[in-house]
Formats: sequence, C-alpha cells, structure tokens
Amino acid sequence: MAEKDAMGTPAQSGFFGVPICFHQGLLLNGGERANKAVSHLHVLMPEKKRDIMHKNLCSVTYLLTTHDAETSVSAVSGREGSCVGDVSGCSGKPGDLACFLIWERGRRREDDMLSALEARFRILGDYEVVWESEHLMQDLSRLYEKNAPRNADRALAKVGRPPFRFVLVEDTSPRYTWVRSVSQLVEPANADVISLKEEFRSWFHEKYQVHSSTNMRECLYQSVLILGVDNLEKALGGIERVKKLLDKDLEGCHGWYDWAHFFSVMNRCVDYLVLYDFEGLPAFLDADAITFLCDDLLRFKAAANLKREKGRAERYLLVVGGKQFSVYVRVVGDGYFDTKWQIRMLSNRRFTGDLYVPTIEDHFFGLLYHALIHEGGVTRRRSKQLNGLVREMGLDWLKPQAMRDTLAACSILSGFMIPNGYSYTKPLDPGVKGNLKARLQLPSPSSVRAGLIGQRLLGKLGRFVLLPGREKTQVIGRMAKKILLSPWARRQENQ
Repeated sequence: MAEKDAMGTPAQSGFFGVPICFHQGLLLNGGERANKAVSHLHVLMPEKKRDIMHKNLCSVTYLLTTHDAETSVSAVSGREGSCVGDVSGCSGKPGDLACFLIWERGRRREDDMLSALEARFRILGDYEVVWESEHLMQDLSRLYEKNAPRNADRALAKVGRPPFRFVLVEDTSPRYTWVRSVSQLVEPANADVISLKEEFRSWFHEKYQVHSSTNMRECLYQSVLILGVDNLEKALGGIERVKKLLDKDLEGCHGWYDWAHFFSVMNRCVDYLVLYDFEGLPAFLDADAITFLCDDLLRFKAAANLKREKGRAERYLLVVGGKQFSVYVRVVGDGYFDTKWQIRMLSNRRFTGDLYVPTIEDHFFGLLYHALIHEGGVTRRRSKQLNGLVREMGLDWLKPQAMRDTLAACSILSGFMIPNGYSYTKPLDPGVKGNLKARLQLPSPSSVRAGLIGQRLLGKLGRFVLLPGREKTQVIGRMAKKILLSPWARRQENQ
C-alpha cells in the first residue's frame, strides 16, 4: 500500500502536477529550457542581485539537463567568474538552494540538526516561524500543495503546532539524482539534502518531524511563501546568516495587498503566464476575470491561495486589495489549446517587468482562437484588441474587417496553426462550450497528422489535404481558371 505523506493525503500521479513523460521530454531537450528557466528568474532581480543569484539559480539546470551547469551560467549571465556578493565562495561551481523545516516534536534536537546542517551546507537564513492557529491547516495544505485534509487533528498530530524552525541553506557542490518521494513521485532531487533529511527523521519515533525541499524549484516555492520576497532576497544577498523571528502566515493568506504583491510572489515560485486582458496589470485588471496558463495546477492554486467559486467548478476566486476577482486556470494538457501550443507558450513567454505574458504572436493568435472557439465569435471589444495587435505586428495585409468575418478569421488562424502542427482540441473544462461553425474550419488532430504525412510524401498535395473545405474549393477554382486561360486550352478551343 502506498505510504502517505505528512498531510495524510495519497500520492498524486506525475510530478510537478504534469505527467512524468512530459518532464522527461524537458530533460531530454538539453540545456535550452534550463537556461530559459534561469534567465526568467534573473530578470526579477535588480542587476546587483542578479550577480548574487545567478550561481544559485543556475542549479535549475540540474532539474532539466545533465549538461554542465557552469556552462549554462555563463551562457545566461553573459559573464564568467562574477563574484559580486558571491554566495558560493567564488568557487566557480553552481550553488543549490534547499530548505529544512523542523516541526514541533523535532525541535528537541534542533541544535544537533543545525550543527549537522552547518557542517555540510552554508546556512543563509535561520527563522522561527509562527502561524496563526485559525489558518494553520490552510498554511499546511498550501505548503504541501495539497487539498486541505479531511482529518485536521490527524495532520496536526504528525507535525505539531507552531512555532517551527525554518532553515535556508546553500549546497555549493550539489549532486542530483532521481528519487521516489514519500508521495510516490519520481522526481529529480538533491541527493545530499534527501540523505540528511532521512537521517534527521531516523532520530525520532514519530514520522515526518523534519521536512526538506527536494530540489531548487520546490525550495523557491516554499521559501518565498514562508519568508516573503524581501526576507528571501535578504537571505540570498547577505554575507552573514540571517536569524529572525517571523510572526506571519504564508504570503497571501489574508489576501494579496495588490496585484504587484501577487505577481512578485508568483514570479518566483510557479511557471505561469496571463493569457489575455493583462494590459492594465499590475496597476489594475481591465476585465471581469483573469485567465492564467500554468504547468502545475495544484502548485498554482496553492501559491495563489485560490478558492473555488460556488456553483462554478471551473472558476476560482482570488482576493486582491480586499476585492474578489474571478480566475480561470488553464493547465498544459487540458485541451484549452493544443498541448504543443501550450508548452511553447510557456517556453517562449516574455517578462514585462512585473508579470509573464505570451509573446505577441501567441497573444494575437491565442486571443483569436479564444474569441472564435471559446467565446462563440469575435466581439467588437475583441476585434479592437486584435486589430491593435495587428498594427503592432505590422501585418498590413490583414484587413480590420477580417476579424469580424468568422470564415476569414478561421482561415487566418488555420494558416498559423497548420505549419506549427496545432489543431483544435476539445477542452476538458465542461464550462467551455465551443463554437461548432468555427471549429469545423480549423485543422483537426487527424487532418494534421494526415497532412504532415502528406507533406512529406506528396508535397503540395499534402498541404492541400490540410486546407479547410472552403479553401480547397478556392484552390480548385484557381487551378481550373489557370487551365482554361492556358495556351494549351486556347489551342484546343481553336481546333
């Protein structure tokens, strides 16, 4: 029988909330995505702090590739041997972040644990954290990225009550491997961190008196939620160990102060982007709801502290500045867009300085797809947004009136989707109804497969297979006209 974790909840399939095969694909893709992951985190810091962070953040490479992480650092930072505020002792080797949590019953041996941590790692921050009793189960479920346990007393019996000890460390010579966690997830992990955690746990009769992050991604997620952005940056940028009493719940526990506060935390702990209607952010939201795309639904919901909206299974509520906003969360593989398109959107996302949004191409074609398929047609508001993007992209050939013509708009969208291998996919969300008229004009998965095979085997005929019915008729008409006007046709007519 599968063992349960400290929250008393069974294992989830996959890891990071996505099927294992998807992450193995990222691992096999080499260092390119790892470099992007590091560069996305770099842009969050002022220039001086980027130098401090780049050796730490480069260990994301260990999660995604077996390539030399030091090479990735120099490729991302554009400078070698930079030791401004050096966190890893100017050794030239990438450092890795990890965090340890010592729960109530484990604290009777916390001094021994701190000595062991100090002997193996460099301690960056040492905190005594106090959570409010009324939010304790909410904080625990968000920290472990789980739904709130049904039996709160049983969960508290395992970890105890605050205050607890939180220690942030740096491993200057990390060794990564694949491990199977208590939650039955197979994931990349810092071998020394896991080994030391298991040693600490063996000191107690009760299970789970010590928790540690598994890898850099989990460490960043848990650290920024527990410490907050300012405290985390101080710990990472300080020369001496930070020791502090923190009397606070997880970030966002009581709602977010404003959109800037929300995005400052989300930028550091989840992979996401805002799909559309983000033009006013972070100052204000100029829409009735906000829609995100992410690669891990459970982590996103936990980090954002989302509550499900009553009567709307597919919609959540987010409290920002004392107001409630409706939120839709789309995740890779949910059929809202083609899965290949979703992965590329996240991989190519751009940072505005405050939040992550799609590239202008993905924004335009994604918004056009959303308007045609999910909203039933291009409204006047969407047409204005789309035509603004057309001008920004310099598409002089695309006439403004084409956005309001369903068939013309579908033809333009198909022209983008076909060469990229994208097709219409049915969303798993039952609340998204779809537009049958527009849907039939877009490439289907079977036509994309047939067309791609045809392109390889039959050239132009293969491309013809992918065209919607109306365009096939137009092509046949043009071919017939050419034949009738050709010199051969005139000669035959004269004879």
